[in-house]
Order: sequence, then C-alpha cells, then structure tokens
Amino acid sequence: QQGRKVNVGMILKSRSDMSRADPHDKIVVNQYLAPLYMLKYGVQLGMIGLYHSALGFVNTRTGLNSTFEYLGNTSKPVW
Repeated sequence: QQGRKVNVGMILKSRSDMSRADPHDKIVVNQYLAPLYMLKYGVQLGMIGLYHSALGFVNTRTGLNSTFEYLGNTSKPVW
C-alpha cells in the first residue's frame, strides 16, 4: 500500500519511513488552532478563546507531515 494516496497532498507511508530523519533535515513546525466544537457551534467558542490545538511537523526533504493533537485538562471549567 505504500505510495497510495490517502488524502490530497498526503501519501501513506510505513512506520519505518515515518521515523527516519537525517541530522541535517529541515523540519517546519506549525501550530494549529480550531474553535472547539466548530461543527456544532460554529466559531462562537473560538470567540471566547476555546480551541482544539495541535502541532504539525513537516520534513522538507521527505515531505513527511505529522500532526500531534494535545488536550488540556477539560474536567474542570477554566473560569
């Protein structure tokens, strides 16, 4: 299945291809934010500062794009 297109601009890679990087590779880091529950509430929760967050890493040599989502403690209100 390697090389099969998964999504526009994305190619399925094996785990071993994903974990290899050369010491001189350039990695671009992006921060992603989307309003919390955007499909349900639109941008309203973003207007009061509530977002889903993630970090994206792109290896410019290989084109490997990895996204890591992170969550805060959502069991208690923030206000």
